[in-house]
Amino acid sequence: MAAGFFLTEYETSKQPMKMNNVEMGSMAGAATSIGAAMTLTDWGILVGIVTALLTFALNVAYTKRKSAREQTLAEQQQKLTERQQRLVDLQEQEVRARLHALGLKP
Repeated sequence: MAAGFFLTEYETSKQPMKMNNVEMGSMAGAATSIGAAMTLTDWGILVGIVTALLTFALNVAYTKRKSAREQTLAEQQQKLTERQQRLVDLQEQEVRARLHALGLKP
């Protein structure tokens, strides 16, 4: 096996890799050359793609939050309905108990 297939201890560590000034200059030069090579049309396409991706991500996040709110609301409405039914049942029991106490048939 080639040595390139094995990760060294440094490559698997969680510490960020530090670059020296020469490497940073090289990266900045590469980014500048890519930016300079792009035409206005290329920039427009890139901005459109980034905008579409951000819109998609925000829509997904909003939809998840909306679904969670609707689920919570549905659960609360179910609890309210159950409590209202329990109240009606208790009121009916109270009426029967009062009529029974008075000796009347419900």
